[in-house]
Amino acid sequence: MDTAIQALLVLSAFSAVHERVLEMIRAAASKLRGSDKPGELVDVITIGSLNWLPAVVLAVATHANLLALFQRGSDGTSAFVIQYLDYSYKWGFQDYLGTILMGFAASLGSRFWHDLAFGLMEIRQRTKEVASAASQQKAIQTAADRPSAAVDGG
Repeated sequence: MDTAIQALLVLSAFSAVHERVLEMIRAAASKLRGSDKPGELVDVITIGSLNWLPAVVLAVATHANLLALFQRGSDGTSAFVIQYLDYSYKWGFQDYLGTILMGFAASLGSRFWHDLAFGLMEIRQRTKEVASAASQQKAIQTAADRPSAAVDGG
């Protein structure tokens, strides 16, 4: 579960970068037009049906591979960390697929991934609390059973 939480937090951070890039695109387009509105094409690319496109371009440009978030190198380091911004790395089909998936995932927004990561952390914490309570209950039950066995045996 820790790997999933780490992956979600990386997705959240990458999505936040994507959102800032979209804001810069919109600001630059508005400035070029000399208007408050960036234009219809920029709207479609940044907040419309093609908002995934800049995210995929950003993921490919930075080698942000979603699938590598779940892989480990020989020294235990995340493959994502090894490959990110490494332009000498030889890419294969899985790497291209991972960057495209990262782009699509980033287009869902940083808030989505942040909330999902914190939801998983809460589930993990509650699971630990339930396991702790169960072990305490078992210890109490075991302690309660011992004196009766000693009395019955004597």
